[in-house]
Amino acid sequence: IYVAEQPPGRTPSCPVPAGQPGAATDTATGATVTVKYAPRAWGTAMAGGVFGVPPGAVGQLQVTDAAGHHWPVGGWRVDYKGGAVWYPASTSLADANLRSFEVTAGGKVLATVKAA
Repeated sequence: IYVAEQPPGRTPSCPVPAGQPGAATDTATGATVTVKYAPRAWGTAMAGGVFGVPPGAVGQLQVTDAAGHHWPVGGWRVDYKGGAVWYPASTSLADANLRSFEVTAGGKVLATVKAA
């Protein structure tokens, strides 16, 4: 089990799988994303912690597989005005096939996290 960064005093608003984390901040957009994911018999469970995305934005979490295909795995409307908010997601892809996670809003990639 690995530990991912999270702003102090913030707890996930959804169940976060214990497993491999990744985190990234995009200096151009100001978005910070932490992804925790873990293998399951049916694929991969994950949760994305998002910070720095403007309130009201419609966000989406996508995964990129080993072949370079992008798959949407979760979506939400940002309704916070502060710390990171955690969003649950899942995919039928095995964790070994994941190469990266992208958070998008308005059709633009806000931050990319490399899979471990």
